Amino acid sequence: MYQSGDYGCSTYKIDMLVDLANSTKGVLGAQVAGAGLGGCIMALVKEEALETLRERLIKKYYEPFNLEPIIDVCIPVKGSGYIEIGR
Repeated sequence: MYQSGDYGCSTYKIDMLVDLANSTKGVLGAQVAGAGLGGCIMALVKEEALETLRERLIKKYYEPFNLEPIIDVCIPVKGSGYIEIGR
């Protein structure tokens, strides 16, 4: 079950990034990673939604906090994949 914010292992700013990513069409999922001293997020995004997510994070997170955007795009390698489970 998806629970917005308050993940209990990060900061409200990192939680905000996860919420922004998870509420973006084309994002298959996002999570806190490397939490403890702030951490970061990882998001699995459909290729056609990548620019939308990037623009949304910049507009709703990086610009309001006057932060330089740090968004790295990684391409999955052979052996990784996405399995859709019926709900």
